[in-house]
Amino acid sequence: MQRTTASSRLKFFSTLGGSIVIFALAVAWIWHALEQVPTQAWNVHPKWSLVLVAALLVPANYGLETLKWHRLMGWGHMQDRLKEVLYGVSWSLVGPLRLGAVVGRVAAAPSAQKNQAIRAFACSGIAQGIATALGAAAALWFVDWNVWRGSIGAGQGAAMITSVVALGLTGLFLGWSPKFWTRLSTLGRLSSWGESRYIALNLRFFVLGLSLLRYLIFLFQFVLLLEAFHHAGVARLAGVGVIDNMVSASLTWGFTTIIPSPLLGDLGVREAVALHVFTLGDSGDALIVVLAGATLWVLNLFLPALIGAGWMAATQRKS
Repeated sequence: MQRTTASSRLKFFSTLGGSIVIFALAVAWIWHALEQVPTQAWNVHPKWSLVLVAALLVPANYGLETLKWHRLMGWGHMQDRLKEVLYGVSWSLVGPLRLGAVVGRVAAAPSAQKNQAIRAFACSGIAQGIATALGAAAALWFVDWNVWRGSIGAGQGAAMITSVVALGLTGLFLGWSPKFWTRLSTLGRLSSWGESRYIALNLRFFVLGLSLLRYLIFLFQFVLLLEAFHHAGVARLAGVGVIDNMVSASLTWGFTTIIPSPLLGDLGVREAVALHVFTLGDSGDALIVVLAGATLWVLNLFLPALIGAGWMAATQRKS
């Protein structure tokens, strides 16, 4: 028992230490990029109307997530489910490797529903990850045909591998059970996939559809904010700035997903990845990308986390 506890502590602190290192590296890269920004480029005048539109999409984002959670839990009032979702957002800012979100939601669920909450979170999280993988695969094929012109090489190889992985994960999520998967699913790191299989197949289809809609909202918010801060990314891939930015945002989300998430809900990491992915027209563009990413973090994570924390505090005072 003591050995298990010591092992768990070592795993936790090593995970936390790794997250801090990743966060520090991301911040260092962003700092380096911003140092190259000309002084005149810091005089940014956002299009506040577009920032407002991005902000108005936050309720749609969390409305879809709450609907997923409500259907997966199977009972309860929507307001209670929204509270559980926002509790998870609050915890996600302090938990490494995205563990805080599941802790927050499960802790907020009634005692009789905690096992279902674990299964529901596993199903919801996997579906959202699959949506991200499918988007990254589509983006890589788009780049392959519009930049690499379909030539066989590393780019097309990356698109093929990502597509196979994304489609394979989709099949496994929806019930495909090859022999190798039967063995792999017994591993501790893949336990969430086993938990998701307890969810009815038709409900998994429904959740995946909502996850794809949420993914499109994320991308559209990011594109709106890039435009709001006057991103110069136009006419690079297909002659259409919106498509260009949607493709680059899809790649950014895809790369960010496979990086172990540090504290504060991907803050810094997504912006650092975006600086690599986006083809910057000039050094001033680096500031635009960072501003858009940071604003999206405030809208989609920080403000909802504050609401969730306020709800938690009010609940504890009542009890």
